[in-house]
Amino acid sequence: MAENGKRTVVIAMDGSLYSDYAFDWYTQNATKENDEVLIITCLDNHGCTAYMRRNSSTDEIRKQLQQDMDIHAALEEHLQLKLSNAGISGSVFSCYGKPGEAIINAAKEKHASVIICGSRGHGKLRRTLMGSISSYVVHHSDIPEVNKHINGKNTYLYTYED
Repeated sequence: MAENGKRTVVIAMDGSLYSDYAFDWYTQNATKENDEVLIITCLDNHGCTAYMRRNSSTDEIRKQLQQDMDIHAALEEHLQLKLSNAGISGSVFSCYGKPGEAIINAAKEKHASVIICGSRGHGKLRRTLMGSISSYVVHHSDIPEVNKHINGKNTYLYTYED
């Protein structure tokens, strides 16, 4: 966690407008001089199962996975450039698997002080049916999380309590 006034700030980003808004909120409202920012982006591997369900050939699956990996690599480059352009010390960390779990695991591994997530602001029913990464992080992480809604009206800080 924080040592010598330094904190590790994890920002979960997927290239969406919502995650960009969370990043911008951090740079405008929460930046501290000694922060080390770690942008976590996750390549969700559930797509592989979807490709197989379509009775795709091995070559088609391999091509689709390679395309997904290429898109993810371009996102990593974009996010690193975003950090540099903002003049923020940090790095981009890619993980694979279920995004909520991967974000929490990476944040723990990197001894994060806080996790910042964007939120689409879906209602309870839609979050229940579709799932929500930011909601998952709130309910499963013992690291404080800032959940930034794009409408600009709502910023929530969630902290774990025993």
